[in-house]
This record gives sequence, structure tokens and C-alpha cells, in this order.
Amino acid sequence: MNIINQKNFILSSTIYFVSLLIFKTVDFFTKAYIGRNFGPEELGIFNVFISLIFVFSIFIMLGLNMGVKRFIAELYDNEKEKTIVVFLKSVFVVILNSFLIMSFLILYKNFFIEFLLINPCIFKYLLLSLPLYSILQIFINTFEAMNIIKYSIIFEKIIRPFLFLFSIFVIKFFNFNYEYIYFSYFFGLLLIVLLFLIPFLSAYKKVSIRMDLFPLKKMLTYSIPLMFNAIFYILPLNFGVLFIQYYYSSIYVGFYSAALEISKLITFVIVVISPLFFTICIKFFAEKKLFKLNLFYQSVSTVIYFITLPIFIIFFMFSGNILNLFGVEFINASYMLKILSVGFFIDALVGPVDLVLNAQDRTRLVLQNSIISFVIGFLFLFLFLNVLGIYSIIFATFIIISIQNILGAIEIYFLNKINVLNLKKLIYFIILTLFSIFAYFIFNNVNFVFIILIILFFYTIILFKFEKNYLKKTIFIIKSS
Repeated sequence: MNIINQKNFILSSTIYFVSLLIFKTVDFFTKAYIGRNFGPEELGIFNVFISLIFVFSIFIMLGLNMGVKRFIAELYDNEKEKTIVVFLKSVFVVILNSFLIMSFLILYKNFFIEFLLINPCIFKYLLLSLPLYSILQIFINTFEAMNIIKYSIIFEKIIRPFLFLFSIFVIKFFNFNYEYIYFSYFFGLLLIVLLFLIPFLSAYKKVSIRMDLFPLKKMLTYSIPLMFNAIFYILPLNFGVLFIQYYYSSIYVGFYSAALEISKLITFVIVVISPLFFTICIKFFAEKKLFKLNLFYQSVSTVIYFITLPIFIIFFMFSGNILNLFGVEFINASYMLKILSVGFFIDALVGPVDLVLNAQDRTRLVLQNSIISFVIGFLFLFLFLNVLGIYSIIFATFIIISIQNILGAIEIYFLNKINVLNLKKLIYFIILTLFSIFAYFIFNNVNFVFIILIILFFYTIILFKFEKNYLKKTIFIIKSS
């Protein structure tokens, strides 16, 4: 990577990092606002709606959202006329599959309305949103493959979430029917797809179109296996929502959704650094610099652990207080938050292990880990559903999250000789846990925010006292990568 490209890469990565940070933050506060102002039942129904879009869009896209990213990245510089064919054929498949999936949903409309408690109006917006969401993913990956990330950032990461949040403010302020939430979600998708058309048509206005230039079979051969990867990535985070809605009610989905949204903040750092981290790992692997790749992974995973450790302890100890962000009723989800927080902390403990395996062309191992953890989680759910009730679904989600990452950590240990579970991490876990318990009992009658500040202050002092040189070395390794 030459100096100019490296500077552009760092700038693009920084901009993307900031935009993703904004997107995730706005998304979190949007759901918190829905929960606080519309109640757990409406938050539950909204999350069922979103989960159904995520799940069915996998089958609509057939992995082509990732397929276009690879093919267009390879062809854009030298064979631009082929990239337009790749895009158009992908959109054609998505539209065709959308009609098939929509027909299936209409055929089983009564099931979704009666058993998942989705009213006909919301079901209508589900049908309308599915093709738009899928086409939007094709657009986003196309522009990222063309190395034009500004449209993805402006349209998808900034305009759409802020527009949706603003529309919810308006709905609440004027006391509109809550069903307008689903209209505003659909309208946001439609608007962004239309906005993407402008730069797309500009980029390809002088390119001739010949549909025989790139075979659809080649695209599907590559993309369909990616669809199965997506199934076992998306389903674990969404099956809990659908199962709770089916066996219990929207109110419990609302509780679960609040606990899930908060616990996912433990892996927030991993999510926002993933694009940059994955790109650097691929670069090291392609250049056969495995020592650098291992050192980079160890450094990043250690920093992630240091950041997420106090977040996990705070979420675990003050789960009820934290859930109050969504509203007083959500305190009922306190134990859900504790269980899910442990699962996501295990994810943070091993670091972005799946990305390291993928960068080393070990995608089969990642898929295998996903399938094993998913099957174990499902078996646990059905064996203990009558015994543990709703908590069987919570523990099943915990099992899926944790086992997948534990398996990845074991494989990294044998493949790369990296041990992510070292004595240093254990010592800091014990010290901070004991101090947090001590602070909790000493300042029990004080506002919980004050206790959290004391915990963070103590943790910052011991970290910089004993790990200052190590942190400097780690930051240098990350920068030099």
C-alpha cells in the first residue's frame, strides 16, 4: 500500500468509523425513545417487524449483497461495463425473490397476524419494506466496492437514522397513531433508494449495457454459500424476538429487546472497528505476514477487553438502573440483561475472532461454529422451555453467542498459537469486580451514577498506573498496522 493510498485508506476508514458510531448511537437511542414513550409492547412489535425484515431479506438477497461487493471491486477499474451487469442482475434476482417471498407471506398472512400479533397495517408495511431494504443493501455494497463510501455514509448512516428518529419525535408530539412508525420506516427506505439512484446513474451514464457480459450462474455460485453464513449470523440475534412473540407476548419482546440492545453495547467497539480491522487482517494475510497479523489481533483484542470490562461490570451490577433508560417497566428485564451481558462479554473477551478466521480463508470454520452453537442453543431451548419458561430463550441466546466465540478462540489457539485468555485479564477482572462490590455496599444510599463514576475513576487509575507502557506499545502496533 503506497503512502497516498495509505493516507486515503486511513481517512476513509476514520470517516466510516465515525459514521458507524453515529449510526449505532442514533439507532440505540431511537429504540430507547420508542420504549420510553410508547411502552414495552410497542417496542416489542417494532422489533418483531425489524427481525422479520432481517430474516426474510437473507432469502431475498441470496448472498448477492456480499457477492456484488467482491465482483464489482475486482472489475470496476478495468472492466466497468461488467459491473453494471453484475448490479442489474443482482437487483433483478432481488426483485424476483421479493415477489416470491411476499407471495409466501401473503399466503401465510393469517399466521403472522394471529400468532405473531402483527396487525394488517404493519403487515402491509412489512411487505413493502422487504424489497426496498434488500435493494438498499445491494446499493450500499456496490458503492463500497467502487470505493465511493460517501454516499453510503451520508444516505444510510446519517440521513436515514436521523430522519427516522425525527419522524418518531413528530409522531409522539402530535399524538399520531403508532402505526405511523412503520410508515416512516418504509418511507425512509424508499427515499434512500431513490437518492442512491442519482449518483449511480451519474457513474454509469456513458457505460453501454450488455447483459451477456457476466453470467448470473457465476454470481449465484459464489453468493449462495454466503447466504448460509448470513443465516447463522442473523438468526441467533433475531430468533429470540420471534420465539418470545410466538410463545409469550409483545410486552416480553419489548423487555427482551431492551436487554439485548443494552447488552450489545458491550461489543460496540468490535462492531465499529470491524471494517478497518478486517481490511488490515486481509492485508497481512495476503502479504504472508502472519506474525504481524497475530500481534495486531492480540493488541486489538486486549484493548477491546480493557474498554469493555468496566462496561460489563456496570451493566451486570446496575442492570435495573440502566434499563430505566427505556422506562420504569423495563426494570423487569434486569435478569435478562445480566445473562445476555455475560454472553456478549465472552464475545468481547476473545475479540473479533471470526474476522481473523475469515481473513485467513477459514470461512468454513466460522460457518461450522455458527451451526454448532445454533443447534446447541435450539436443543437447550426445546429441552428446557417448559422448565425455565421465557428464560430458556434468554439462555439459548446466551449459549449461541458464547459457544460460537469460544470455539473460534480454541481454533485461533491451535491455528495461530494465540491464547486470548491470559492471567492479566483475569487479574483485572477480579480487582475491578471486588472494588465494584465494595463501592456498591459503601455508597449504597448514593445515586448509582456516582458509584459508576467512582468505579471508572479507580479503573482508569490502575490501568494507567500499571499498563501505561503496554498501552503505548499497543497503540504503536495498531497505528503501524
